[in-house]
Amino acid sequence: MMAGRGVIFSSSDLPEKDRFHIWREMFSLKMVGLDASHTDPRPFFVKAKFLDLGCVKVARSTGTSGKYFRTPKLVAADGYDDFAFNINVAGRWELTQSRRRVVMDGPGATLVNTGAVAEGALVSSSLREHVEFVSLCIPRQVLLKRLPQVDRLVLTPIGHQETLRSLEAYLNLIESQGIGDDPALGVLVGEHILDLVTCLLGQGQDAQGETRKGGLRAARLAELTSFLEKNYRCPGLSVDDVASALNISRRYLFDLMDETDESFTQMLNRFRLERARQLLTDPNYGHLGIADIALDSGFSDLSYFYRQFRRRFGETPGAFRVRGSSSSGFGEMPSIQNEKNLLVARR
Repeated sequence: MMAGRGVIFSSSDLPEKDRFHIWREMFSLKMVGLDASHTDPRPFFVKAKFLDLGCVKVARSTGTSGKYFRTPKLVAADGYDDFAFNINVAGRWELTQSRRRVVMDGPGATLVNTGAVAEGALVSSSLREHVEFVSLCIPRQVLLKRLPQVDRLVLTPIGHQETLRSLEAYLNLIESQGIGDDPALGVLVGEHILDLVTCLLGQGQDAQGETRKGGLRAARLAELTSFLEKNYRCPGLSVDDVASALNISRRYLFDLMDETDESFTQMLNRFRLERARQLLTDPNYGHLGIADIALDSGFSDLSYFYRQFRRRFGETPGAFRVRGSSSSGFGEMPSIQNEKNLLVARR
C-alpha cells in the first residue's frame, strides 16, 4: 500500500494458506530479484517498506527467518548491477558472494554487489523476535565517483560503529517524518545518506571531512534534536548531560546549534512550553494545577516558567487555560516541521 512515509508491502495482506508462495513469486522474485525459502517454525511473515530519496533507494524489512538466493538466472534476467549498503538491525545475517563470506550476529553493516551471484540467510535471535535489516541501494557509478576502489570493500564488515549509529538514527528520523513526500528534500537527504555511507566505507581524512559538512553533520543534528525531544522533561538537563549522552564535545554541540535558529536553551524551552500548552488545553489534565504542569513539562522554577510562557504565548498560563478550554484546539505541536527544517539546516 502507499503511505506518506513510503510504500509498504506486508505478507499479512495475502491469503494465509498460500502466503509464502505468493510472496516469493510476486514480490521476492519479480520485485527484488531474490529467490527465497522459509526456514522459521513460525508462520511466514515479512513487512517491507521502500522509500526513494534522490538516487538512494531505502528498503527496510522485518520478518521471520529464511534463506535467500541471487541466482545466475536472476542476475541475467533483471540486469541489476548497483551496490547495496546493508545494515543488520536485529538477528543474524550472513551472506556469501564471490568467494567472500560475512556474518553479522547482531548490529553491523557491509556492502553488497547486486550484480553478482549470492546466497545468504536471516535468522532471528529467538522465536519472540523478528529479523530486521535496512538496505540502501546506490547506483554503481554514483558510489564509484566518490570511492573509485569501492569494489574492494564488498562484504567487508564496517567498523565505524559511531558513524553507523548516526546513520541508523538519521534513517529512523527520515522514515518517521515522511521526508519522501517532498522530492526536493528527499534529494538533499539522499545526498546526506551518501555522505554517511562514504564516510563508513572511505579511508582517510578527505572522505571524513566531506561528511562533517554534509551527512554526518545533518545526522548529528538530528540526533541532538531527537534526544532533546525525548528527554526535555528531565529537570536540570544540561549541555554537559546531552553532550555526554551523544558522545560529542560541548564545543561541537554548540557548533551544531549554530546550524539552527535556536540556542540550546531556546530549543529545550520550546519543547517544554509546547508540552505545557498541550496539557493546559487538554481536559484530561484539568485536575492538574499550573505548578504541576510546569514541573511535568521539565521546569523546576515556577516564576521562570511563567515568564517564558508569557513571552512565547502572550499571556499567563492561567489565562491561556481559560481561553483554551473554550476553543477547539491550537493545532499540532510543530516539532515535526522543525525536525524537517533541521534535516536541511545549512549544509
